[in-house]
Amino acid sequence: MTRPIVWVFAEYYLPAYLAGGPIRSLENLINAFGDQYEFRVITRSHDHNSPSTFNGVRCGVWTAVGMAHVFYLQRGWRGFPEFLQVLGQVRTRLGAIYLNTFFSRKFSILPILLAYCGILSRAGILLAPRGELSPGALKMRTRRKRAFLFLAKRSGLYNRILWQASSRHEAADIRREFPDVQLVFEAALLAGFPGQANTEIRRAQVLTASDLIVPRSSENADSQARGKKSGAARVVFIGRIVPNKNLSFALQVIYRANGEFVFDIYGPAENASYWKECCEIIAAAPSHVKVAYRGVIESGRVPETLARSHLLLLPTFSENFGHVIAESLLSGVPVLISDMTPWRDLVAGGVGWDVALNDPVEFTAVLSSLAEMNNKDWHAMSERARRFAESRCFNARVFEANAQLLSLASSRSLRNEGIFMESVQTLGGTP
Repeated sequence: MTRPIVWVFAEYYLPAYLAGGPIRSLENLINAFGDQYEFRVITRSHDHNSPSTFNGVRCGVWTAVGMAHVFYLQRGWRGFPEFLQVLGQVRTRLGAIYLNTFFSRKFSILPILLAYCGILSRAGILLAPRGELSPGALKMRTRRKRAFLFLAKRSGLYNRILWQASSRHEAADIRREFPDVQLVFEAALLAGFPGQANTEIRRAQVLTASDLIVPRSSENADSQARGKKSGAARVVFIGRIVPNKNLSFALQVIYRANGEFVFDIYGPAENASYWKECCEIIAAAPSHVKVAYRGVIESGRVPETLARSHLLLLPTFSENFGHVIAESLLSGVPVLISDMTPWRDLVAGGVGWDVALNDPVEFTAVLSSLAEMNNKDWHAMSERARRFAESRCFNARVFEANAQLLSLASSRSLRNEGIFMESVQTLGGTP
């Protein structure tokens, strides 16, 4: 039986990893449904901010990568004829179109424009903004983004597409920028409406599931192998070193905490001026905090790196989903994060802390209490963290809702009006 095609436009895909969560979200979706759909990914032939093309990758041809076929475009104008070639295939071989970004000119805006003009069918376009409509993201290149959003809303450019949000926060972001989209509750979607084939849909309002998490072998590393002595702790930061991830804040609050700390930092230093600011703070580290920048870490090594730590510290200004947070909890590592992510009510679950960024004193107090924690209490918290994450990530409702999301996008019966698909991370219960 022929599988339905899903044409995926993504700025970065495997073996890329520097762009973070959007790559992992897409990889997990493809791994989960690659036996039901024929995923064809159109992407760049290099990683985020990388000057070199991937080793061993052939550009301009379809290449099997895991459960997908991937078309790597050459850089610059050399890749334009290849891109036109792919667009011709998309036009002649009907299938859903999945856009894994919002503001990318080539990998999102151009396909939307072609659909708007009738060159590509837009009945089955599914757009995942991946946090690009959050207030924090919109602060960068504000005028250009606001100008495009104004024109997009005035023209109705996005009136007939499916939206996917990865959290309730992103759902609110999308509705703030495109207020005409509405909601239908998750239970209705899971019961089969409006995911049935041959059903005409007008202004449907949809609430689906969170990003999928696919277990990796090292995520089940035995946390009991880690000792925890009272008065000391090993803390880790994993993320892109940009203002949004707030590493400078993390350094400042850990410096004020009581106890002996080893603080390991992993991630690409993408913003030169911000990295310089962080380096100056690192150079002024007090004697009780040993700070080490460990460089860039490949996606596959994240779980084993977390497994050597007692806490993930990530005071981010915004997080669309937070794959590293999920992986930390799955690895049995409690987290200290901001309250600007989908991962909330962690204190009630006894698995970590989500603290307001305007309360640095509380961040420091939590770090002091973590350092004071003894081996027995830390391991009990570690086990709760693992169970908490497993109950929310490896969940039949999450899988089923994502399945219906793809079913909706693949249906050729969608008509005219905008459809809003909100993918909510149900942490701590139904939102």
